[in-house]
Amino acid sequence: MAMAVYQLIYTQILIQSPDDHLITYLGFALAIVFFSLMLKSTKGKAWYLALVLVVLSAAFTEYLMIELD
Repeated sequence: MAMAVYQLIYTQILIQSPDDHLITYLGFALAIVFFSLMLKSTKGKAWYLALVLVVLSAAFTEYLMIELD
């Protein structure tokens, strides 16, 4: 839902530069993929691995945003 709302707002109001937008979009896409893995996994290890991947993707996205400038 957050990604859809972000996309709708971005199309009406240019809140970021195009490069920032691509990085934000990548972060949302990675989060959706890894959260879906968390929902599908019934084992403890797979769930924790997906959680670690969500955190790493958020950190990677933030790193790209900081280093873009």
